[in-house]
Formats: sequence, C-alpha cells, structure tokens
Amino acid sequence: VTEGQFHLPRTMHMIERAKSTISKELVWKLHLEAAHMLERTALAYVEESDLDLVSYLKPVRRRLVLTILTCPQNLRWKVWLAAGRMELVVGNSDLAHTLFKRAHHCVQQKSKSA
Repeated sequence: VTEGQFHLPRTMHMIERAKSTISKELVWKLHLEAAHMLERTALAYVEESDLDLVSYLKPVRRRLVLTILTCPQNLRWKVWLAAGRMELVVGNSDLAHTLFKRAHHCVQQKSKSA
C-alpha cells in the first residue's frame, strides 16, 4: 500500500495460475491463504488511509466462500474459524459468534476438547 508495496493484481494472477497446477485437494488451502493475504492487505490499507473497512473485506469474504465450496467436509471447521476470527477483528462480534458455533458443529468429535 505505501509506495506500492502490495502488488495485488500480480499476486492474484499467480494465485489463479496456481489453481490449475496444484492438486484438486489443495485448492481450498490456496483460497484460504489468499483470503488471509487479502485480509492483511485490507487491514493495512484501511489503517493507513482511515477508509471504511467493510468495503475492503468483500474480496476476503468472497474468497472464504470459495474456500468453503472447495474444502473437504472434515476441514470446513477451519474455514469457519478463520471467518469468525476475521469478523471478530473488525468488530462484528455477533457474526463471529455465529461462525464460531458453526465451526464447533462442523469439527469431528475426536478433534473436540473434553
């Protein structure tokens, strides 16, 4: 953002290229990493410019949807957890709570703490 440190068009192009070269089972992880990258970029951009964060999180949410759509059922809890964490960071505590509950319901019983 400062002095062009983020090269998102180039980065997003590389992510799209990677989708066609990695195993289908890993595409969800690529989307999740892209969502994290977009989130960090949005937070840094808004912090420097005092702009509205909500509009800059739309690409993050779209990428999280792609993650859920491509993620194996047994790993979806990780995506819901990431989405909840993002919403919590930006102050949407009610939505974060809903997403955390969804993550809890999706996680396999053997992975839950006693």
